[in-house]
Amino acid sequence: MSSFDNVLYHHINVNADKQDALADSKRFLDLYYSADYTQARLESWLTYGSPRECVEQIKGYKASGCRRITFRISTMGDQMAQFRRVIEDVLPYVD
Repeated sequence: MSSFDNVLYHHINVNADKQDALADSKRFLDLYYSADYTQARLESWLTYGSPRECVEQIKGYKASGCRRITFRISTMGDQMAQFRRVIEDVLPYVD
């Protein structure tokens, strides 16, 4: 088993206002899955907040042994803008 790779499927929303990021992702995920997710469920399934907060959350997964992460951008807003924030403001600072 130690030779098996691992991948985390995880949602992300980068926003200077952490509560706005959480609310935006909740709207997106609730609508997409026809659900009403609790904050606890969302927090276990989502990296969110400022770029710095997202970097720290991702570093935690890396430190626990996660080798790769597939991110799903979870926003009701401009997904390309979120994508740019992830690749420009978050990922370069994870290593």
